[in-house]
Order: sequence, then structure tokens, then C-alpha cells
Amino acid sequence: MKKLHNHKWQITGAIIGGFMGYFYWREIGCSTGACIIQSNWQSMIPYGVLTGYLITDFIKTGFKRSPNV
Repeated sequence: MKKLHNHKWQITGAIIGGFMGYFYWREIGCSTGACIIQSNWQSMIPYGVLTGYLITDFIKTGFKRSPNV
């Protein structure tokens, strides 16, 4: 449980990223089907999850200061 508590921002970012990936596919996505990533929701949601996780992890670690610097 403590490991989940340490990564709560990244998990929240991943969930929001998944929703944003779905809404991106729904509203903006590729209507012709020629786009590899944007043509179906099964590929947009994982990309959204990954992007949301990475962005929140970058923001969280960016605000931490290293004691050696």
C-alpha cells in the first residue's frame, strides 16, 4: 500500500491521460483510418496513459531538489 501512496500523482496522471486519450480519439482522431495511432481507441488510450504518467512523473521529480547539487 505504501508503494501506491508514493506514486499517487503518477497513477492519477495515468488515469487522466487515459481519459484524455479516449476523448482525443473521439473528438479529434483520424476519421479516414489512415492514421496508425489515432484511428482506433485501443491504441490511443495506452498512449494517453503513458503520456499522463510520464508528464506527472517529470513534474514530480522536477520539483525535487537533489541534496548534492
